[in-house]
Amino acid sequence: MRVVTGQEMKEIDAAAIAGGLPGTALMEAAGAAAAKAAVAMLGADPERRRVVILCGTGNNGGDGLVAARYLLNRKIGVQVFLAAAPDRYKGDAARFYAALRDMAGCAVAVAPGVDALHQALSGADLIIDAMLGTGIRGAPGEPYNSWIRMVNALKAAGRAVLSLDIPSGVEADTGAVPGEAVRADTTITFALPKLGLLLYPGAAYTGRLEVADIGIPYSWLESWDGGGESLMRRLITAEEIASLLRRRPANAHKGHFGKVAVVAGSQGMAGAAELTVTAALRGGAGLVTWVGPASLWPVMATKLTEATTSGLAEDAAAPGCLGTAAVPAVIELMAACDVLALGPGLGRRPATLSFVREVCAAVGKPIVVDADALYALPAERSVLAAERRKKEAPWVLTPHPGEAAHLLGQSIAEVEKDRVGAALALARGYRCIAVLKGVPTLVADAEGRYLFLNSTGNPGMATGGSGDCLTGLVAAFLAQGMAPLKAAEAAVYFHGRAGDLAAEQKGITGLTAGDIAAYLPAAIKTVWE
Repeated sequence: MRVVTGQEMKEIDAAAIAGGLPGTALMEAAGAAAAKAAVAMLGADPERRRVVILCGTGNNGGDGLVAARYLLNRKIGVQVFLAAAPDRYKGDAARFYAALRDMAGCAVAVAPGVDALHQALSGADLIIDAMLGTGIRGAPGEPYNSWIRMVNALKAAGRAVLSLDIPSGVEADTGAVPGEAVRADTTITFALPKLGLLLYPGAAYTGRLEVADIGIPYSWLESWDGGGESLMRRLITAEEIASLLRRRPANAHKGHFGKVAVVAGSQGMAGAAELTVTAALRGGAGLVTWVGPASLWPVMATKLTEATTSGLAEDAAAPGCLGTAAVPAVIELMAACDVLALGPGLGRRPATLSFVREVCAAVGKPIVVDADALYALPAERSVLAAERRKKEAPWVLTPHPGEAAHLLGQSIAEVEKDRVGAALALARGYRCIAVLKGVPTLVADAEGRYLFLNSTGNPGMATGGSGDCLTGLVAAFLAQGMAPLKAAEAAVYFHGRAGDLAAEQKGITGLTAGDIAAYLPAAIKTVWE
């Protein structure tokens, strides 16, 4: 599903209107969808409930006015509060105010006093926020600032809140909240999800997100290119991922599903290697081989009963760690493997970082680079990126924000302030598929033209080893023949879905990376088996 900024949605609306869809039809459909969502939130016997709708002077307010009409037709008690005098409402919003004004049972008040508004909101079963839409920039002014504070106080006291298109006060393009913003229980957004609903802090105000069809043809939504220069953003959903998967033939054997080599682990970090290998196996790779320091081999051979294992010569100056002496053995191994997963638990000794750089330059197969291995890359970024492209061998980098900061030469705060910009900078700077872990996890293509936002996952996944599972899963999908960008999309979706399934069964607190790995087959089953 496509994700847009507020300005892009405005341009899509304009193109739809120019193409023959009246603006009134779009607003009518949006209001009708909002009313349907409101009825669902009211629960049993909605006719016995009371709804208060707060309407701003723009199109968002117009959507609220249409919703009021549909709710009144359902015999639901509705009070509408306008932020300004009726003559301040223009265009379609003015037309729908006129249609509502004379309806029986409709109570409309203009710029009410604080006491009157508080009394009305306190008696409501549902508050509908139709104040400020996707065009807002900066902190809300009055009366919206005061209204938002009142809505949030009453939400904290138990009132349900529905926001139309976007919670008032959240910026649609960035998710920034420069002042007060409504904390919605549900946000129903129209036609397409807006970027600010998915990025934090805005996502924390969104509540449950619904996307309503308002009649713009799907082909128009997908084909609009904003003049040919827009970044294409998509929300990774089950529907998007289902098309990437292929059923296994009845006569399948392990050779059909690829061979993954996992170079991971060092003294004290065997668990990272085990999780990466396990995730690659549970993600469907046919054969997985662990490769690491020889001193870890007895432990890994015991842990990994479903994988093959190979211990390599260690660095003389750093026992328990790999150094450049191990490079030839890795190159030889990769002649028989399809994908290399490199980095979890390797350590950051200078010799190990040199080993990583030499392997990335020499191996002409897809590589997934994570964790400690990422710290080797900035020193030779341009050289390594050029070598990967020369070999036509893609690589996927999977940093968390701290690792991304190191790769970009930024602070963690800078990365977190503009996660979209950071993901695109990683992809373009390293000519890689960039997977920026976090909430939401972002995937960018090597040209920086496509950005994917994940829709799965939960706070229980904030635990050591979670990223190691993701590394193995990306490698598994690459080994099974997925294109690198698609493998990354599928991996982040199923990684989060496995975490969600684990949380449903075990709870969020105490969730482990091993739980995520264990639920990967079940996560994949939810989409296609």
